[in-house]
Amino acid sequence: MRGYKTGMLASLPKRVACALLVAACSAGANADVKTWSNVGNIGGPVLWVAGLGSSLLQDGSQGKEHAARTLDGLVVAGLLSEGLQFATHEPRPYTSGHDSFPSDHATLSFAVAAAQSYYHPRQALLWYGAASVISYARVAGHEHHPQDVIAGAALGFAVGRLAVTSRRGWVFGPMFSGDGAGVELTYSH
Repeated sequence: MRGYKTGMLASLPKRVACALLVAACSAGANADVKTWSNVGNIGGPVLWVAGLGSSLLQDGSQGKEHAARTLDGLVVAGLLSEGLQFATHEPRPYTSGHDSFPSDHATLSFAVAAAQSYYHPRQALLWYGAASVISYARVAGHEHHPQDVIAGAALGFAVGRLAVTSRRGWVFGPMFSGDGAGVELTYSH
């Protein structure tokens, strides 16, 4: 009985990954994709979840670490992208929004592509191809200017690659001091 429970617990990350992948693909399959904007809006989250689940499914005993590193790059890339949007306050092409530069979808997609391509070099064309289609869709759907997705792709690639090639990746966490609380972001190589 002990071996059975240990086996069940050991396969839990794979079961969670399968459930996430099925949910993401189901959401994408049931979506009404009629425009390029829809492709970017739906494809991005599907790619991000697939990137996290891919490591859990393919990488055996290192799957949890690879998924954590991918998530680390995804979170840091998203935070940096949001910070740049707040700082630049660039208008979007056809809406009243002022959060165009850089594209979050491109940033996050290339962060995942960089991490997964590092772990699975033979799949690099798939990961970068999907990230490129999502980025293109953001421009074709009039959500972003070309420079927004180019900057997002560069930022995402750099952050994703640094997350997986350093000894400990990015470390993101709360910081508390006598003066108050905040967020600490460090990188260790």
